[in-house]
Amino acid sequence: MIYVFTVLQQVTDRLYSDLESQLFPSKYQANNSSMVIDQIIVVLNSLTQINKNAKIILLLKQKSKAIEYIDDKYQHIKPDKFIFKDDTIIFSYKLTSFKPLNKMDIYLYYLVKFIFTVQNGNQAPTTKILQLLNSLGFINDFISNQTNELCLVISQQFKDYIKQVTSDLIMAYKQEIWSPPRLALGTSTLIDQITYQFNKWFQMNLISDQDNKEIQQQLVTFKIQKTNHQNSQSINDSFADENLLDDSQSESQAATDYSSLSQKSISGKSNSKLKSKKLASTIQKQLKKFLIYINNIRSSHMNLNIVSIDLRVQLQEIMNQCMEAYSIYEQLCTLSPALYQFFEQSIQEDSNEMKKSLATLFG
Repeated sequence: MIYVFTVLQQVTDRLYSDLESQLFPSKYQANNSSMVIDQIIVVLNSLTQINKNAKIILLLKQKSKAIEYIDDKYQHIKPDKFIFKDDTIIFSYKLTSFKPLNKMDIYLYYLVKFIFTVQNGNQAPTTKILQLLNSLGFINDFISNQTNELCLVISQQFKDYIKQVTSDLIMAYKQEIWSPPRLALGTSTLIDQITYQFNKWFQMNLISDQDNKEIQQQLVTFKIQKTNHQNSQSINDSFADENLLDDSQSESQAATDYSSLSQKSISGKSNSKLKSKKLASTIQKQLKKFLIYINNIRSSHMNLNIVSIDLRVQLQEIMNQCMEAYSIYEQLCTLSPALYQFFEQSIQEDSNEMKKSLATLFG
């Protein structure tokens, strides 16, 4: 029994040593490598095995008086020693300090620190934040799964900490990756210009009084309509900037209005006369910016495999919000054939095909 105890203790010490060589600050190196999921699995499996060994060692100690008590060499390490702060994380994100409550907390805490450290290379911002999210999402799922032994020994404070860090990164992902293309559409600017142009066409007797009243009312309704309705399951409830949330909600609420408006668009031979160089230029510039963002997003998400199902759903929802704004922009351009012609000439890609390609980003 003493031999078994000794061997088991040596194996456990070796596991600790291997983890230290990977995770402790003195071993950090500035590099461009990625903390891939396979590496994280090795660390988590090592911690799981250490926990199993600790249980067996404790049992052996209890059963044999011949085995002298051997102090855990990490038993007296003060948690304060393991607090870290880092102001260099992308998007000016500050990794808040956390006080580990047990040894497993300490090692997982350093695993998180290591993940953030190795991602600070020269990758594009989108690639960095996706790698961080993928790694943290996997860890969060692993330690929350009650079938895993670590779930039972990791403190609830640490689990909450991981969830908060992941949530903050999801917010950064939305604001830095998907908000720019949505805002590039400049829907409010386009509405103002369309409102002005339809008034001008009405004054030139190119459209009827009834058509003009209906269209103007729909445009005004879309512009000022705000809704307090919030979906409790939406990411917006927790993370969205208040102004962005209002815009997103307005767009969502106005989708029906636009659908109705497109059915009332101007008819007759006057369609061919309803053209505007200013509107054409605005649509072209807005869609050009939008497409630059979208193409960069598609490129950075290529071959992406989000391991966490829950994280995948949240990121998909963020993308859907952006594409909903695009759909409403497209519907706005159906007010007249000339507007939609400007739209088609500027987008240079079938809208349905674009949506299909984006729908596959997260598997």
